[in-house]
Amino acid sequence: MTAQFAHADVPADLARRLTGRPADHGVDGSAWLDQLPGLVNQQTAAWELTITGAPMNGHNALVLPVERHGDHHILKLSWPHLEADFEHIGLRHWDGNGIVKLIAADPGHHALLLESLDVGHDLRAVEVERACGVIGGLLGRLHIAAPANVPAFGDIVGEWLAPLRDYPATVPRRYVDQALEVFDQLEFTPRLLHLDLHYDNVLRSEREPWLAIDPKPVSGPPGFDIYPAVRNRVEEYSTGQQMRWQVQRRVEIVADAAGIDLDHARDWTLVHAVLNAHEEAENGQPALVTWHLAIVKVLAEAW
Repeated sequence: MTAQFAHADVPADLARRLTGRPADHGVDGSAWLDQLPGLVNQQTAAWELTITGAPMNGHNALVLPVERHGDHHILKLSWPHLEADFEHIGLRHWDGNGIVKLIAADPGHHALLLESLDVGHDLRAVEVERACGVIGGLLGRLHIAAPANVPAFGDIVGEWLAPLRDYPATVPRRYVDQALEVFDQLEFTPRLLHLDLHYDNVLRSEREPWLAIDPKPVSGPPGFDIYPAVRNRVEEYSTGQQMRWQVQRRVEIVADAAGIDLDHARDWTLVHAVLNAHEEAENGQPALVTWHLAIVKVLAEAW
């Protein structure tokens, strides 16, 4: 494949996600898509890369398989937004321990050169309890002391929780009260969090059986990192008491493998679930709100 990247090469799904997206703290989504071919060609030239395969994408980033001096890597270019600002800092701090290794970074262009992983094999195809064990094991390695230059959990999540303090109709008040009580009163030793370690964000590699990708580094309570494993693959939940057991089981498996106290895990997973329920309500996604609230109900009850 030629090293020259053109507008026609932008994945349709990425274009759909970002077209019309308001700017976060850089350019808006449409403007960034217009700039993307130039950014790709600039970065491949600067890092002496050859594009070797078809472009892929996440929610807010272009991902390209590339080669440099005979070695295979991944080039990731992210649309400028807050979560992408600190990815290179977290990756450099983890230095490949349980997560994809950072080869080079150009923070000004939100460009990362990463080790090559097997993008065709993630944890979604793995039986869910075994997959939760893998996620927990990775979190246990990722939860190290955080560098000073990543966002503080209190600032980030405090801002997310602020609209809930006025008790909007999006989440039942009793659950909001529980989430606010945890956030306002529960003490914790801050660790470096991934924030989005779900089944699609764990890939096979040659270096290790499984490695995490796509972190949103924050310094915060380890238990807050569990919910992505609970809120994904919801189609595999049953109903009633069986669902209650399944939610509890996922939390327990991840917490145990990560070395997180179960009460701490349940409390902070509740906070995360309440936040997600409110967010999806604001986004006009009632089906997702129903799922989050069903999980919140389980978490709100002691077991």
